[in-house]
Amino acid sequence: MPPTTFVIAPWTREQGCNAVHLDSGYQRHAAYRLYLNKGFVLSSHHLALKL
Repeated sequence: MPPTTFVIAPWTREQGCNAVHLDSGYQRHAAYRLYLNKGFVLSSHHLALKL
């Protein structure tokens, strides 16, 4: 299996998938810039509650 999301995207299309979803820590600003520059869209916020 390809090692990175940017390689996975074309591979998943070949497998018949129509989307790649990614969770990343909110403090990772440089990562978000990279993902947005690669065509990802910030489509939601993922919230968690420790119990």
